[in-house]
Amino acid sequence: MYCLPSTIYWRRKDKVSRAVKSLKKLIASGKKKEAEAMMREVQSALDKAVKGKTLKKNTAARKKSRLSKLIKKLQ
Repeated sequence: MYCLPSTIYWRRKDKVSRAVKSLKKLIASGKKKEAEAMMREVQSALDKAVKGKTLKKNTAARKKSRLSKLIKKLQ
C-alpha cells in the first residue's frame, strides 16, 4: 500500500521525538548504562531522519552532541 510522503515524514519525526524523550527520562533517573544503550537507538533514529530528509544534518548533530554531553555528566 502506498504511504503519503507526509505520513513517512511524521512517522520518522515521531520516532525521533519518542526516542529522545525516553533517553531524557533515563538521564533524569540517573541510569547511565541504560542511557548509553538508548543513545545508540537515538543516534540511529536521528541518522535515519537525516537520510530521509526529515531533519537537517546539523540539527541531528546538535541533538546528538547535547544528549551525549548530558550522559557524560552522569556518574
